[in-house]
Amino acid sequence: MEWIILVGVGAYALKQLFENEDNNSQELPKRNDNSSRKTDDHIESDDLKHRMAEYQEYFDNLLNYPLTEDQRKSILQRNSTKLILASAGCGKTSLLIAHYAFLCNSGVDPSKILLLAFNKNVADELRFKLEELGVKNPYVKTFHSFGRQVLFDNNKPVELAKHAEMRDTTIADNFIKSLISSDINLQNKIQQFRALCRYHSIDNLANNMEEYNELLSSFPYKNRSIHANNSKFIPLPTLDSNILVRSQEELMIANWLIINGIKFVYEEPYDIEEFSYHPDFFIPEADLWIEHFAIDSNGNSPFPGYVEKSNEKKEIHLECNSNLECTYSYNFSDNTIEQRLEEIMDKNSIKLNPLSNEEIEKLLANLEIDKFNTFLHEMIRLAKVTHSTKDLIIEESKLLKDQFRTQKFLEILFPLLDKYKESLKASNTIDYEDMITNAYFCLENEVEKNSEDTSFSHILIDEFQDVSGLRYELVRSLIGNNLSTEIFAVGDDWQSINRFAGSDISITLDFKDYFSSKPKKNLIESESNKETLSEEKPAVYSVGTTFRCSTNIANLASEFIAKNPHQWPKNIVSYQTKNPPIKFQEMDVYSSKNLIKVIENIPKSNVKKNVLVLFRQLRIIEEIDSRKVKQQFPHLDINFMTIHQSKGLEADHVIILGVDSGSFGFPRLFGEDPLRDIFLPRANIFEFAEERRVFYVGMTRAKENLFICSSLKKGTSRFYKEVLDIAKEQYIPYEELPIISEDNNIVRTCPECSDNGRPGKLVIKTKRPSNSGKKYNVFLGCNMYKPGKENTYLFCDYTDFQSAVPCLNCRQNKENGILSVGFSDKTPKVRLECNNCNKSLNYYDFHKKLR
Repeated sequence: MEWIILVGVGAYALKQLFENEDNNSQELPKRNDNSSRKTDDHIESDDLKHRMAEYQEYFDNLLNYPLTEDQRKSILQRNSTKLILASAGCGKTSLLIAHYAFLCNSGVDPSKILLLAFNKNVADELRFKLEELGVKNPYVKTFHSFGRQVLFDNNKPVELAKHAEMRDTTIADNFIKSLISSDINLQNKIQQFRALCRYHSIDNLANNMEEYNELLSSFPYKNRSIHANNSKFIPLPTLDSNILVRSQEELMIANWLIINGIKFVYEEPYDIEEFSYHPDFFIPEADLWIEHFAIDSNGNSPFPGYVEKSNEKKEIHLECNSNLECTYSYNFSDNTIEQRLEEIMDKNSIKLNPLSNEEIEKLLANLEIDKFNTFLHEMIRLAKVTHSTKDLIIEESKLLKDQFRTQKFLEILFPLLDKYKESLKASNTIDYEDMITNAYFCLENEVEKNSEDTSFSHILIDEFQDVSGLRYELVRSLIGNNLSTEIFAVGDDWQSINRFAGSDISITLDFKDYFSSKPKKNLIESESNKETLSEEKPAVYSVGTTFRCSTNIANLASEFIAKNPHQWPKNIVSYQTKNPPIKFQEMDVYSSKNLIKVIENIPKSNVKKNVLVLFRQLRIIEEIDSRKVKQQFPHLDINFMTIHQSKGLEADHVIILGVDSGSFGFPRLFGEDPLRDIFLPRANIFEFAEERRVFYVGMTRAKENLFICSSLKKGTSRFYKEVLDIAKEQYIPYEELPIISEDNNIVRTCPECSDNGRPGKLVIKTKRPSNSGKKYNVFLGCNMYKPGKENTYLFCDYTDFQSAVPCLNCRQNKENGILSVGFSDKTPKVRLECNNCNKSLNYYDFHKKLR
């Protein structure tokens, strides 16, 4: 098979239909997702000006600090349904507390005000601060605890299942094992899926060959090496550790042959004069050649000339009267690949001799990194989050390209989902998703019984950008037929990072449309001009003063996140006085030793400062001893966590590790499994939109110093390069700190390797002088220049003869020394001399090194 690159990522339809499993006639309504996304900050009526003056003293003294003008306006605007966009550090918590207190001060009964938060800690903090302000019994709930209360009030099951309470991968793994323990057929299907299509195709994630190689270079399998052969392409390991293949479709075919006990040779040379040819598979017992072609059902290929070349190969076999069978990419898209392989074997009298389950399991254990049962548990939870029916799942699954993998998955999902629901019913327990789903239907039934639901006059919602479709419908059911219920939502689409858990950013982006059908009320007459306001529409306001981030961080993060045009526009202004430059740091590995060197760059302080060490995923800090690092800096409060865990937190100094290239780098090129798209809301069409928001959240945890770190071995991330370019182009002060590496010869990233997804670095090199001319020169060259490897992927001959060659000793001391060639009567006679520190090095050490 020739190498296949399929450009672009398909967008899958947004689901907003939910059906009750016991009564398919109950549907959650569909919503329009079109919006102009223009905020209403320009609206400033005489009524608003009057109220601003009237409540100036109140908001000056309500909290320990005066509210900003934007915060006051957002509270005092008379719209009964409004979204306040409060970006990182812009006082979201203060805004919610101030609005709640203002309502109570205006005579609203606290029991009629519901404040919905997303986690217990935030809910407890909000409740405590309101009580400090004198609010008695503020009604603050998480979505889950509120849903559970609704179920309790309606005499529905409320006991949480044990596996739902403990979100540990081992617990999830054991729970799935218990569900399938007595179903041999289901166990076999799960094993087949793991062996043949464990990971989704990366073809449609790559826009060019370099990105494709970058993805393959860190494919999630154990003990694999990109140096496995001298091919310019990167191989994939099969279940047989001795066989490596070139593509995922070939991987499936190879593994199918392996688990069916069929002996084959991969890319056996086909002997023919004047034609170098290696068909994909050769099965000796039948003298059978199998070619797999990247051709679709219309006979087309993404490569010019590919179809013609494929036909040429077929003609060769025809002329030589050899036994050739072919498979095609469309066999995967239409789910006929297994049938085709079985036909080929049957036609050639090749008997299948399947391996035992124990043998296959042993092969899988040597290959897999992640526990597959944890993946299954997550997919069940997603199905519950969206309350998707079997018919809806089937309909959504048709949109996926790889139907072979999709149908294999559905064969597992449906029986597993049934067993899961049966286990909950048998134990009379619920999970977290049931708290919201079941509560919604309880509330909907109440609305149908009563002409007007008057439970809450005001609903305040925290972290609105994380609202899922079901949470949205829960809020709608709370409004019911009440003409006077007011909605005050606070959130930030720039910080929407929980799509993997079901959050739907479109509800924030298209807030006005989602709430446009809310019954309107006639507002009270204005005190200033006695005008009657009517036909009031949902409004969106923004709060743009950040009390957290320095100007440099605010500017860098805003420029970075605003590259995505499909968002609410915001203008963020920093209130901070400290404004150190952004720090960029490359290091060879993420180790305790190297992290300590990074932290040593944090300025000393008379007061104890806190530091957040953030990362995209846990594997980044596997080699870091957090206790050892903390002991090294008793004057600092250092904490380690993922960026997702850090959301809502802040620190004086933030260090982001793992801004690397690769499929599991940052951005995470391997991306979310397309199977999740069966359940999840539509992804933003902008490339890496959610990964971009995750990085934005990481950067905006910092008050003073922000360190952005990348690995020399894994390669610099496109995000790393992008924010560095933004700093340069926007004149945002920054520092490129000296590279931390055991190899002190590394100067910086090789630009050609960086552009092509390779981990090459520029090192100091010297030109070998000829015997006649004896020309000496010092320059920068890529450390991936390896004679004999010219045709391999990991080869680069980039050189830079123009740039000054820095003295690395000076750079470690933050000085600017330059190396040049010098001569001496003493050893070494030919040397590299620094014009600053007078350090001299042996010239000949640098044309022998790293060649």
